[in-house]
Amino acid sequence: MAVKRREKDIILNGDTIFQTGDIVTILSTEECSCKYKMLLIEKATNNTLIHSFGGKDMEQILKKLKFFSTLDDESLKTLSKILVEREYKKGCNIFVEGEKAQAVYVVKKGKVKIYKTSQDGKEHIIHIMTDGEVFAESCIFEVCPYPASADAIEDTIVYVIDNKKLEEVLEKHPKIAVELVKIMAKRLRMVAVQIENLSLKDSTQKTATLIMHLFKIKGVEIKEGAKIQLDISRTDMANMVGLTRETLTRSLFKFKSEGIIDIDGKELTIIDLDTLKDLT
Repeated sequence: MAVKRREKDIILNGDTIFQTGDIVTILSTEECSCKYKMLLIEKATNNTLIHSFGGKDMEQILKKLKFFSTLDDESLKTLSKILVEREYKKGCNIFVEGEKAQAVYVVKKGKVKIYKTSQDGKEHIIHIMTDGEVFAESCIFEVCPYPASADAIEDTIVYVIDNKKLEEVLEKHPKIAVELVKIMAKRLRMVAVQIENLSLKDSTQKTATLIMHLFKIKGVEIKEGAKIQLDISRTDMANMVGLTRETLTRSLFKFKSEGIIDIDGKELTIIDLDTLKDLT
């Protein structure tokens, strides 16, 4: 039964805050009263939140994700105790630019787009987050609003880490702090590149840069060149480099007619990688 979400309603369960609209999977019937479970059922939507209680299985899962892979067992054990696993259906909003930042997120499985929206409603995608990537980390050390919005662009599971709890953990586990600093430094470099792409490059260069970016993160080299699975929409691709969907489409077909790439549905093949690099 669909229930309209009321943003101000909050339910408390120990240290975890559940907003109205969350579905909570109770891992033990002793975790809460029947009254509490009935409240959650009444306020259900498509979002799912599952409380994670740590343990060896959780630590092994974390080790497989990029952010956690270099951490020692003690750090993983500590983090696993403060993680909350949350599921979002495709198209669901995770947080909105301007909301008070309360947590850091790690993608367990799926894709999340981080984006800003201009006053005239135009969307610009800053980054597409995939398995193991961290987002909203810029607000850990100070009370501030989220600088951008985040939406799930496919069914997605994330780990949510409360900022206050994470700050306490960082004081005792410097290795985790070092990994976060590395991520922040990488993001600064990425933003510098994005500013250059948006302000200094024309549509042809932007399209070539986008293809090269997708090649680096998901491309597979083959005898004829390289293949990329286009698992994000053309609109999202265009928003990543500040183009309209129509302009991006024209540039892609121009590249195809010149023998630089080939496109078959959601599969893009890079035929002439050297020429594509030169166009960036």
